[in-house]
Amino acid sequence: EIYTLSLHDALPISLQRPNLQTFSHAQVQRVIVEGGRAVGVEFLQDGQRRRLRAAREVILCGGAYGSPQLLMLSGIGPGTDLQALGIPVRQDLSGVGANLIEHPRMPLQFRARAPVTFLSQLRFDRAVMNVLRWAFTGAGPFATQICSGTVLLKSQPQLDRPDIQLLCNPVRIDARLWFPGVVNEQEHCFYITVCQLYAKSRGRVSLRSPDPADAPRIGLNLFSHPDDLVSMREGIRAARAIYRQLPQAALIDRETIPGAGLDSDEALDAAIRQLGGITHHPVGTCAMGDLARSPDAVVDPQLRVHGVAGLRVADASIMPTIVGGNTNAATLMIGEKAADLLLGRTLAPATV
Repeated sequence: EIYTLSLHDALPISLQRPNLQTFSHAQVQRVIVEGGRAVGVEFLQDGQRRRLRAAREVILCGGAYGSPQLLMLSGIGPGTDLQALGIPVRQDLSGVGANLIEHPRMPLQFRARAPVTFLSQLRFDRAVMNVLRWAFTGAGPFATQICSGTVLLKSQPQLDRPDIQLLCNPVRIDARLWFPGVVNEQEHCFYITVCQLYAKSRGRVSLRSPDPADAPRIGLNLFSHPDDLVSMREGIRAARAIYRQLPQAALIDRETIPGAGLDSDEALDAAIRQLGGITHHPVGTCAMGDLARSPDAVVDPQLRVHGVAGLRVADASIMPTIVGGNTNAATLMIGEKAADLLLGRTLAPATV
């Protein structure tokens, strides 16, 4: 039987199955480790502290922030840091919480010459009709993903693969509903997210305290590696060059973010540090690898936590490096592979 702990009530239909029991509004406090083996979890539900014993294994799926936090709360992580917080060390693994990788992003925005962007569809009466049209027919402006184009490019020609992704949107990022005489229409703009696919900077997730209710401390450390500034800077310049081409150029008045006048390396670096953000693709904090070759590895190729029997991690935190695109599909496949590993399923040897 499979048990899951959730902070939410609703479950998708796919999880409503006879061998699955879900505890909602439950927060895991720690993994119970006895004799070097994970034997269950301790959790808080409706103010009551409860324990759930595992007949076979415990599998963590808390993501790149939640899984390392829970491991450290359970005494699995950097020994010196855990001791400083008064947490008994069950397994000293320096890599727990380390190697935090993200896809940094930088905004680029151009003011439109005319009201030709998706903002026109956000007039309140039109938006209501568009929602109804989508609900009843599955068609119309609200039936599509607003990002109208994606570009993958190399910031430098000698690279063997694209390292920049442009997410091109026919509307400003802060667009809102409006209606004449009630809420003013905003200025029409085109918005581009310049996303860096292979950042070299690394951050860390650590504990603020031994209290599970305290959110972990997240240090992204973006752009700490000088190569990342070079890549992002050239990505901005490439996006500008694309948007200067016809017919797109005919729709544009001028660049408003970060501003056309910012073109030198120093000016762009300052703008990146001021305006840069993340794409919410965190990975890497429970990295997979062989401890003999990768001292900061947390799980082995079967997703088993090094040094703790009966404990696996199955989420984006196990990626030792980040994928060159959205992380959702890769994370789904980690879950699929984890299911195969638990069931002992393997592919037949390839025939060459």
